[in-house]
Amino acid sequence: MKVFTRYFIKTPKLFFGFMLLIFTVSCDSIVEIEIEDVEKLIVVNSVISPDSPISVNLSLTRHILDNAEIQQMIPPKYNPNIKLFVNNEYSEDLAYNEITKKYVSSFKPQIGDSYSIEIIQDGYEPVTATSVIPENVKIVSIDTATIDDDPGGSSYNGGYGVFVSDENLHCEIEIDDPEGVKNYYMISMSADVSRMEWRDTSYYVVDSVFFNEIWYTELREVTSYEKYTRYLNENLLFSSGDLSILFHDYQGYVLDDSFFDGKKYSIKTKIPVQNLYSLDSAIVTIKVKTLSEDYFRYLNTRFRHYSSKDDFFTTPVIVYDNIEGGVGVMGAYSTDSLSFSVSYTNPWENREYIIYE
Repeated sequence: MKVFTRYFIKTPKLFFGFMLLIFTVSCDSIVEIEIEDVEKLIVVNSVISPDSPISVNLSLTRHILDNAEIQQMIPPKYNPNIKLFVNNEYSEDLAYNEITKKYVSSFKPQIGDSYSIEIIQDGYEPVTATSVIPENVKIVSIDTATIDDDPGGSSYNGGYGVFVSDENLHCEIEIDDPEGVKNYYMISMSADVSRMEWRDTSYYVVDSVFFNEIWYTELREVTSYEKYTRYLNENLLFSSGDLSILFHDYQGYVLDDSFFDGKKYSIKTKIPVQNLYSLDSAIVTIKVKTLSEDYFRYLNTRFRHYSSKDDFFTTPVIVYDNIEGGVGVMGAYSTDSLSFSVSYTNPWENREYIIYE
């Protein structure tokens, strides 16, 4: 062993050449993995509520190496027969809507009823799913206060191009949770505000007449602009550090009643004031959705799946589904909401140019 070591120390070029040969040979190794091509399944996506008719989106699963777009199951290539059952009794066949590309019912569902679908499509296994719309939990009250969370400080708001104070509209949303029933909630907010909408609508009107073989022309300039426009922000930016919050996504904050089963509970949130700037009063709507267990489990596992998919040190999370014969989810929710008005104006806006109709 000593002779071998001394030999390579005295001939470093030969040593590095030998190591390079080893790495080169190893890089040329090719490992072929055969992935079985599994049968395609029907994917169901349906979330029902009393606010709108039942709608069902259908698509097909893809192979793990397939980069093609998701294949929607829509006419004329596919003509699935989707039967709707209410409390286990046949009600109607869902009709295809050309605008939404979904299959819809002719009526709105009701709280407490059980809704099931049965999907038949040639070449695929029959698919069934069931969901029940839960009783909506009422909002007892909403308490608000405008608080500067960083007195004397300021932050840059690129949307307005100005420095603004760190003022927030704090909201405490009180709900009365039913005792002995496991409930799941989603908090979401929207704001209806008015903003200036300057538009260059200058144009020319040409009046002309042909008389005695001569064209007589009158040119008039007309200039107008829209004084303001209403804007509905359906996904209003807000935050919450409440201990009951489990996770949140683009739809809102999700929680359950583990900490307050059978009690009144106030969920604390805050909205940046600059998101509520308006020429006149802004209308803020707070919604509390009561989720079915199936829908909650789907949202929870979907959030955990996307949160861990790029982390090699975590166990992959399989997204929950409740579809028999296929994959996907059929969930449900009911909603209670309250609205109130607030008035916040952009302090950097030149008010003398604002013209109200």
